[in-house]
Amino acid sequence: MEYISVKEASENWGIDTSNIGKLCRKGKIEGAKLVGKSWLIPKSAQKPIDGRTKQAKGNPNAAVFRFPLYVNFPEDSFVPPLTKEEAALRQAQTDFYACEFQKSKAVFEALSENAESIYVKICAQFFMCILSSIYDLNISWDKYYCGLNLLLSTDFPHKKEMELLLPWLDFIIGQFRKIPEKLNTDPA
Repeated sequence: MEYISVKEASENWGIDTSNIGKLCRKGKIEGAKLVGKSWLIPKSAQKPIDGRTKQAKGNPNAAVFRFPLYVNFPEDSFVPPLTKEEAALRQAQTDFYACEFQKSKAVFEALSENAESIYVKICAQFFMCILSSIYDLNISWDKYYCGLNLLLSTDFPHKKEMELLLPWLDFIIGQFRKIPEKLNTDPA
């Protein structure tokens, strides 16, 4: 296999040498290897796609990350428009915050099992955990908490942001468990 230097790749691709070094360190140039302090790039290597271009971003409607779905914004303010699943999740969140727990439970339950979007599925599982632990609507805490952890163990875009749900969930549940202790009453 023939290799070229960073300088040669810079001239061929029209990219600054320091940026090529960064691309090599990030593994964006296939087959590049570090020998001593210099990078060797295969002569057949393709110029990496610039992450700022439309080509790199692909279809703007695919896998849109909207977490959390803000219930305070009108539904028609979202660009691109909400999918049917996202609209159902948003409505269920609105019902949840309006203390219509049975109504929201049915939607969260359906979305947590049938949603195609991983973000919608994770949010629905999150709200099912809250409903099961705080409002005790005969929901299996283990089922939804384990399901939430299982979904968060897979690889998907914006995983780190979605993983913030677990400490948030622990905090919310911890706060609600302290209330009966402070009042010296049981949850019933």
